[in-house]
Amino acid sequence: MTTRLAFYKAPGTLTDRLIRWGSNSPYSHVEFVRPDGRGLSASIREGCVRVKEIDFTSGHWDVIEVPWQDAELAIDRIMQHDGKAYDTWGVLACHVVSLARSHPDKWFCSELIAYGLGLPNPHLYSPGSLAATVQHLTTFSAAQRNT
Repeated sequence: MTTRLAFYKAPGTLTDRLIRWGSNSPYSHVEFVRPDGRGLSASIREGCVRVKEIDFTSGHWDVIEVPWQDAELAIDRIMQHDGKAYDTWGVLACHVVSLARSHPDKWFCSELIAYGLGLPNPHLYSPGSLAATVQHLTTFSAAQRNT
């Protein structure tokens, strides 16, 4: 089962614009796209980790396939935190003032998805840096298979 991530690029709210500006990225949010098409992430709008129906074909999202990660393993890791609170202070500490701190029982979107993918130091990823890392690892993985 192919792992897919969706990165939010629409204008959105003031918070979306601040995240994009602060991270120098076109993306302000990331969702793990489950095999059933629903999104799985930590959402500042809902205030928690949740599963949600989202139209990823609306033009507001860039969807990236992650062939090097097993989707079921990532979903299992992420779903362990279903319902946990959104970590607003963690976002500010890690990406606004660069304290690299996060709360063990709260999550922000890119941190949760990086954790699900098994990446080290998941709290250090913004949506934009996660997209760049995933694209790099996908390209690197494909190059390794072709050698």
